Amino acid sequence: MAPEKLAEYRRKRDFGKTAEPAGTPAPGAAARPPRISRFVVQKHAASRLHYDFRLELGGVLVSWAVPKGPSLDPKDRRLAVHVEDHPVEYFDFEGTIPKGEYGGGTVMVWDMGGVVWLGDDPEAMLARHDLKFELYGRKLKGAYAVVGGRDDENWFLIKKRDEAARPGEDVTVQDRSVLSGRSMEEIAAAGSRVWHSNRDGGGGVEGGGGFVDLGRARKASLPASMAPMLATPEKRAFDNAAWSFEVKLDGFRVLARVRDGKVKLLSRRGLDATRQFPELASLGTLVRAGGAILDGEVVALDEEGRPSFGRLQERTGWKGGPTQEQPHPSIPVVYYVFDLLHWEGYSLLDVPLAERRKLLGACLLDGPNVRLLDSFPGDVGTTLFEAVKAQGQEGVVAKRLDSRYEPGHRSKAWLKIKSAREQACVVVGSTPPQGGRKHFGSLALAVLEGDELAYAGQVGSGFNESLLRSISAELDKRTQAEPPRGLHRAGAAPRGITWAAPELVCEVKYTEWTRDGVLRQPTFLRMRPDLAPADCARLEP
Repeated sequence: MAPEKLAEYRRKRDFGKTAEPAGTPAPGAAARPPRISRFVVQKHAASRLHYDFRLELGGVLVSWAVPKGPSLDPKDRRLAVHVEDHPVEYFDFEGTIPKGEYGGGTVMVWDMGGVVWLGDDPEAMLARHDLKFELYGRKLKGAYAVVGGRDDENWFLIKKRDEAARPGEDVTVQDRSVLSGRSMEEIAAAGSRVWHSNRDGGGGVEGGGGFVDLGRARKASLPASMAPMLATPEKRAFDNAAWSFEVKLDGFRVLARVRDGKVKLLSRRGLDATRQFPELASLGTLVRAGGAILDGEVVALDEEGRPSFGRLQERTGWKGGPTQEQPHPSIPVVYYVFDLLHWEGYSLLDVPLAERRKLLGACLLDGPNVRLLDSFPGDVGTTLFEAVKAQGQEGVVAKRLDSRYEPGHRSKAWLKIKSAREQACVVVGSTPPQGGRKHFGSLALAVLEGDELAYAGQVGSGFNESLLRSISAELDKRTQAEPPRGLHRAGAAPRGITWAAPELVCEVKYTEWTRDGVLRQPTFLRMRPDLAPADCARLEP
């Protein structure tokens, strides 16, 4: 951070009386992705209520006071008074400036998120009084401009016409903090603390009247890797206030390890997927922590904004999956984050889900390729399930609000409720093609029953010519004369089957299991390169 940029900011404040940060050099600012930065809007009840709009640029927060607040309506030209630069530490300042001090009054983090610069170098745009950018906030989204006249004081904040525009809508009616969920009155009463520990003796993360309880957090070094927690299948949706619900996404499960702005992505199998999704390097800017581990799902969206596993396979190639080193960036991906497992030197595994989610919302900023996955209250579980089912999506995941995170464990504290029955299967062979079909007729399937691999039937529908050809090529590499060693019920397989080493995994939907342990009316859905045979346990007894 350039100290001279903060001279006016410091001159106006007595840091012995106000909790506002004095400002120190911003570590790693130069290493951030060049087109990704951050913005914050702070609602400020000073002598006159206004909104402070701040863009991270050149190591400081370039700032404007917007008397009427930002707008989503392109017709509005909101006056934005250019004020002194603020230190980047001011980004999450929420609390009360004492009366009698400069700017005395309550401050709320009204919105925050990532910003992508549009046009040329943002420093050059600022010098021309014509800044163009795209916001990825919780309340403000889409393209904006801040433009100024001849003087350096009076500028205008203008929403551009795009899909995020909302003509006639007053976004300022959304009047709670995106950092803490508190109102201005609650912030004034509680102070600036946003997380706390309830441990005796004040030996926790931070004392004070915070909104996130980290009493069960424990000091721990940042792990090199971690296995994700898994959900147990549940047949029916339900309503229960002790649970929360999320839309089940059709993508690749990915854990993200962030340290000092650098990002490492790990697949469900623990393989390095960082080079597969280079656009997710922006996570290093959007996670407000020196060290963290996040859990989420990488998806590719179709034209209607729904997750499409087919498009994700086009992006990655099903043979290589998330370990392929040559990406196809013409199909963009989005990382939807839903959990925070480690944060700033503390393991959060024993912290209840409800508290982890609060902290995640405060620490993660949305960006063009990174989003916080919405969480819905437990009393709308059935309604949410019916809605996603009607949209043709996979289903929902229910999570107990008091649950701890159990790495590598399939827990009943997390339940997945699918709109159709699905099962991951090991491909153990194929039958000869018949009629006009080429390559193979059907795939022979197996699942794990306990520790034993057991034959589970065949699937012959759901393939197109491209899949028949590519799967056949992979099976040819794995052909063997005998059934896989130890395959239970191998005698139930049809004659003439060509056996294959049990290495490939696919996913099918089906109507039910027969008494003989065979899938009834299975339909091929997709290959699953992100899964291993050990992940193919039979999900229904």
